[in-house]
Amino acid sequence: MKKNLLFCFVILLAYSHSFSAEPKLILVEQLTTSSNNSPDLLPIANQFNNIVNGSPEVIPLTIHMNFNADLFWEQRKDLSNRILMYKEQGQNFPIPSFYVNGSEVVGIQGLQNKINSQKNQTAPIKMKVQVGNNSDKFFFVEVKMDLDTILDPLDGLYCAMIEKHIVAPQVGNTNESDYYYVTRKIDLQPTGGDKITRNDLGFSGNRFVFDIEDYWNLEEMYAVVWIQNGVTKKVLQVEKTKVYKEMPAIATNRDTLKFDDTNKNEPEFIQFYNNSMNYLDIASIALDSDEDFDLKNPPDQNRIYPGMTKQITINLKKLETGEYSTNLRVKSNADNTPELVIPIYAKVESSDNPILTTDVSTIDFGKVSKAQKEVINITNTGKGALKISSVELIDNEEGAFSILNSEIPDIEENETLFLQVNFKPKEEINYFATMVIKSNASNESSLSITLRGQGDNLQKFSSIQVSTDEINFGTTDFIEPVRKSVIVNNIGNIDLVLSNSEIEDKNLDGVFKFVGGSGKTIPAESKDSLIVEFLPKDNKAYTDKIIIRSNNTDAGLRRIEIPIVGMGDGVSSVESFIRDFKVSYYNQNLRIDNKNESVSAIEIAFYDLSGNLLNKQIQNIGIGNRIIATGELNRNQVIIYNITSNGKMISAGKFINN
Repeated sequence: MKKNLLFCFVILLAYSHSFSAEPKLILVEQLTTSSNNSPDLLPIANQFNNIVNGSPEVIPLTIHMNFNADLFWEQRKDLSNRILMYKEQGQNFPIPSFYVNGSEVVGIQGLQNKINSQKNQTAPIKMKVQVGNNSDKFFFVEVKMDLDTILDPLDGLYCAMIEKHIVAPQVGNTNESDYYYVTRKIDLQPTGGDKITRNDLGFSGNRFVFDIEDYWNLEEMYAVVWIQNGVTKKVLQVEKTKVYKEMPAIATNRDTLKFDDTNKNEPEFIQFYNNSMNYLDIASIALDSDEDFDLKNPPDQNRIYPGMTKQITINLKKLETGEYSTNLRVKSNADNTPELVIPIYAKVESSDNPILTTDVSTIDFGKVSKAQKEVINITNTGKGALKISSVELIDNEEGAFSILNSEIPDIEENETLFLQVNFKPKEEINYFATMVIKSNASNESSLSITLRGQGDNLQKFSSIQVSTDEINFGTTDFIEPVRKSVIVNNIGNIDLVLSNSEIEDKNLDGVFKFVGGSGKTIPAESKDSLIVEFLPKDNKAYTDKIIIRSNNTDAGLRRIEIPIVGMGDGVSSVESFIRDFKVSYYNQNLRIDNKNESVSAIEIAFYDLSGNLLNKQIQNIGIGNRIIATGELNRNQVIIYNITSNGKMISAGKFINN
């Protein structure tokens, strides 16, 4: 009887992708160099068999080596160094030693206890494994870990392909399949595998490749992937999955496709995903009817590789009000859905049909030594508002091109947006970029304009650009000031200094003023703001202007004037609680304009800011105007009023009684 050596190690295999305390799958690998039909080892073999087969969470695997033990160690050296801790050559093992997750366990009872304890542990890593054979020559294993996975530099990613036999070939003097599931080999790949990136919800990871011809039983193949520390041998996560010739499967991101007034002028995208480890071949993609809808299908993407995606575009052609429908049919070799049908609907309730019209397709800035601004006129020549969703600059090297508009409003019918594009080279080279304007335009929802320019004889300069050509405060009361800001952008490459800026105030009203000062130093390619405050003194319109002075390199822009307008209204009234009832204040008189026939009598109460009642009176009122004098109330103080009718509050507000 040959001397028998039995080596075991145990790998913890997490069967889920979460950190919850769920039962774990324990993978037990047993290596032997001769028959286990020895009287000495038979009881151990039976006990081992009972443990691993008595629990569905434990998978038994055995590697058989029918040659000299010394030769065994030489050939298995790489595997022994890189998987788990094997015993060194020359030691005797009358009782087998087991290794569970990098730590030694003595005896069968120790193995049983360790397996039970490992089942309740949690794994610190989430790992996804996909396996398949989509060719006649190779298996491949693709591994993905969550983006938040943090590994130690000593942690390694390993992959083994395992061939399992129910009826094993004879090894040594006996057939050992009576006691074990038997593997002919475990093929260990180099740490890490090949880096891959695939469109599988952000799939990025590693791919391992194995030759199919190295294996016997292709129906019983398993891939095992694990993360293990190279020093402690602690296994952090293991994933096991069966290899089989998977049929192609198709998945899509849209069960139905719907158009309405919000997206009728925009393209909609449908993606088809190969949700298998085999090739997905598209035979045809077509609409039942192309009368109302348009299909754009790249003809050269009819084979979708495992984990990859194909995208098509659907546009609505009918923009008149009404309801439209058809079906999109996708025929392929997919086993799950050979003919995929996606219903398409459209409901157009508005006849809006904005049309984007522009005067350029290319802007050539020529040779520029400082910076140069060009304006693109974008006109809405259609019906309904033209809404620009984004303006992008693509392949914009060094940010040489920029958009100067601080905001891009909707463009109403027959109106024009003046889109300001700036070119500021940083080197004396040629620059190119593409500006893409995306909108709800019915004629061109995505408009591309080519930008080019050349840096030449570059100079240092400051360059001012302001965010508005007028400040309009609207109507406000005499009680609390209103503030607005002017954004000042320095698009130059040296500091821009604002000094001696002022509000002209020719009429000496003093209702507009700077808040926080007007002196600023704005670094290159930066912005700051001037804050202006408005507090009217009377019921009238006010006009003024801001004068911004700077050290702008261009002398013509060293003084910039911005008009200011605002309207004073002495009463700060809450919106009336009924229709056709308006309250205003002027020169110690509260004026009521009533056009509401339900109001015939009112009660007016006046209070100071402390809530003390100053006056209360009842007035009969009909359709028309009524003046209520406030001269007897406190002068130059804030007065609060409320007006009731039939026991209900119909208006409230406050004013300065001056």
